[in-house]
Order: sequence, then structure tokens, then C-alpha cells
Amino acid sequence: MQMLSEKSVSDYQELLVNASKTQDIVSNDNIMNTYCVLLWMLQHCHDIVIYSGEARLFSKKGKEKLGGILEKEAVDSLYNKVVEALKIFVEARGNKLRVICERQPSDWDKSMLGSLQKPNVSINVLKSERAPYFPYHFMVGDNQVYRRETNHGEKKGVVRFFAESCKVFREAFNSYYKDSFVKRLKLV
Repeated sequence: MQMLSEKSVSDYQELLVNASKTQDIVSNDNIMNTYCVLLWMLQHCHDIVIYSGEARLFSKKGKEKLGGILEKEAVDSLYNKVVEALKIFVEARGNKLRVICERQPSDWDKSMLGSLQKPNVSINVLKSERAPYFPYHFMVGDNQVYRRETNHGEKKGVVRFFAESCKVFREAFNSYYKDSFVKRLKLV
């Protein structure tokens, strides 16, 4: 398998910018694409919700997965942009990041840990027996963009801008975001 380059990252980021203007549906077929969508959300949104397996986007495991498809320079560049955008996002007044994980996350990336411990960030895990199970993972930025899996096993998905579905996913997230379904994680 040929590794993707920084040009691949730039091309996908440009695709997102264009889609944000045209409202086209964009394919989201790998973790690099998902990091690009997260970066776009961190740069353009104020309220981000994520329903995931184990919050890999904020862990060493996520960066390792990036390394499986991207050249090292591209991994470092994209990852550093996400880390910096996350810092800026959590420092901005009124911004919120809420995450629900199906499983207890492991190995938080130390470069993100400080940002994840801010008061406007909430990382939660589903309580096993009592929580409903959502069939695929998604993230929503404000009510202007969402990324959702279409094939859970292959981690493939789609991205849409300014779709009515943003509200549907946000409502689904909020229905899970209750003390009876989730418990807040203390990050260390």
C-alpha cells in the first residue's frame, strides 16, 4: 500500500472547503479524512459533539492509525494542526466539546490532554447495561456539518454541510447525554 502524502491531506481539506460552499456530500473513508473533518470543525464551529467507540481522535492509538496510511511528515503536520486547533478551540469563550465513548478510552495523547481537561470539554463513557447502543459513530459541529459512519466495520463514512440531519444527530447525542446513560471520565 502506498502511503498518502501531505498533498493528500491538502486535497481533502480543499474538498471540505468546497463542500462547505456547495453542500455536496463528501466521502470520509479513512482516519486521515476524519482528522481533517475534526480540524475543520475546531476551526469553524463553537459546539462539537462526538459519539465514538473510544475517542481515538484524542489518543496515541489515533495517531498510530494515521501513521498506517500517511507519510510521517504528513502525520506530524496534520496531528500538530489538530492539537493547536483544539487548544485554540477550548480557550475561546463559549465553545464546547462533548464526547460520548462506547468503551473506556486508553492512552490519551499527552499533547491533547491539557486541552481535554478544560471545563468546556466533557468526555463520557456509556454505562454498559443501561445505555442504549447507537449503530454508528458520528460527530456534529454546530448545526452546520456532520460526519457519520456508513460502514462501522470499515470505518467509512460521509460528511455533509448544512444538512437537516445535523439536528437529528445532535438530538440523538443529547438523548444519550444523561446521567442515567453516561458517566463523566476524569482524565489523568
